Amino acid sequence: MGALPGLALKSRSPQALATGDMAEEAAKFLETKLRPDYAAAIKQLEDVQASLHDLDQLRHTIELLEEHNTSQAAAAAAAEHTLGQPAREPYKQLVDVGAGNCVVAEAEDSEFIFMKIGLGFFLQVTLAEAGPIMQQQADLLKK
Repeated sequence: MGALPGLALKSRSPQALATGDMAEEAAKFLETKLRPDYAAAIKQLEDVQASLHDLDQLRHTIELLEEHNTSQAAAAAAAEHTLGQPAREPYKQLVDVGAGNCVVAEAEDSEFIFMKIGLGFFLQVTLAEAGPIMQQQADLLKK
């Protein structure tokens, strides 16, 4: 039995060398360009998701503050009516200070909050003003 015509393998033909060079270049491109770009894109996506999570936490905290302010206003009005003086309790909440450590934070006045607006800047806003700012930040992050 002889070899079938056209199926004989030729080793080291010019075409095989060119194909090998192309494979090496593709592997080099994959390692030097695509993998680092992919890793950077994944890191950026994780950062955006973390920022969106932080905005959700802030939205929840603002809801709690609004509930606290509403209940405290009602209690203060009732106390002022019966006792002649307002009775107001500070707002307390566990705050994550990093590395899974929490402390109890206490706010005497929860009318204003400080919001991080980017580049290390913070803005003092009322609870009502915070909502539109958070929505704008979320819309920018989702683009």
